[in-house]
Amino acid sequence: MSNQAVNIQSLLDILRSDIASLQQLQRLLRFERTFLEQGDLEKFKLAGEKKVACLEQIEQNATLKTSWLKANNLSIEKFRQLARERVPKAFELLTEAEDLLKAVSGLNRVNQKIIQLSQQRVERIMDVLRGKSAAPSLYGAAAKTAAAAVGHGQAIASA
Repeated sequence: MSNQAVNIQSLLDILRSDIASLQQLQRLLRFERTFLEQGDLEKFKLAGEKKVACLEQIEQNATLKTSWLKANNLSIEKFRQLARERVPKAFELLTEAEDLLKAVSGLNRVNQKIIQLSQQRVERIMDVLRGKSAAPSLYGAAAKTAAAAVGHGQAIASA
């Protein structure tokens, strides 16, 4: 095997590792969504812990790919062009990894939105329990003032 073939083989191995990690992350994000929707915090926590390992591997691979590109004096755009023309397998793996990354990003955004909405719901409940509700109080001082105003014909004017 030539040095160039060994060199490209190392990149192909990194891309395959990326794909495996992204596929695992995709599965975990789907499980995570299910656990969020079911309110199963224990399983959600376990999925999160497994997610960290995938993300660490993806980050490590990103560093390796960047080093490989720099060592070969290539930008990602130039590599993509060369791979398309000369190494179809590399282009195929790169495209698959990029597609998975987009899919994973979409799943992650959905889960973030679910978490955000859950946090807002909890905050509203806590505000109600603390008496900081945005809705007018039916039994507080404002309600007594409004009730007194009704007796004086001012309810419509104050509304």
